[in-house]
Amino acid sequence: MPAVVLPEAIHENIFDEVKMSKDIEKSAKNEEKTQNKNPLIEWCLETNAHGLGNIFKSDNWFLRIIWIILTLASAAGCLYCKSNIINSKF
Repeated sequence: MPAVVLPEAIHENIFDEVKMSKDIEKSAKNEEKTQNKNPLIEWCLETNAHGLGNIFKSDNWFLRIIWIILTLASAAGCLYCKSNIINSKF
């Protein structure tokens, strides 16, 4: 006797398959980006400084500019704090 398949189960299976295919496409796209020949870009994509990696991972130019601004602002803030500490010691 064949098993009875409920419509909800079919819907959930289709949803899971669509989600999995989108995840596979996204991972393939990220893999393409990480296979660069430039060692500096490869390092930026793999580093824990997420701003650097996000600059190169972003497809949208607006987001890429935002990440550049945020990364430079955080680096400037870090240098400012370090210079204040050094100046207070001497």
